Amino acid sequence: MIGQTYLTVEKWTGETSKTVRTDADWDTIFDWNVTDSSIVPLPPLPIRAAESEATITWNIPESVEPGTYSIVHNGYAKTKSLSGVTSITPYTGSSKKFQVTQASRQFAG
Repeated sequence: MIGQTYLTVEKWTGETSKTVRTDADWDTIFDWNVTDSSIVPLPPLPIRAAESEATITWNIPESVEPGTYSIVHNGYAKTKSLSGVTSITPYTGSSKKFQVTQASRQFAG
């Protein structure tokens, strides 16, 4: 994802959001791990299948205004057909909206 970001932190005002953090900020962590990489015996040839899992953590600084936030993850899914053709498809996932208060200063999801 050259020139793009894997994650954004969005602050909501009504139905409008504004990006307030990205994976370039020191208080966000994007942790990606392969959770399963196995050989699937599909005829005529076995193929390698992989699953991965991402964890996003935002260590919320004291300077962040209380309010409604969400975390958005952008990525690419890579698939290979039985004929050997590889396709790469962009996807986006989002957390539910959550409240940041003086007492809550970390979100992991």
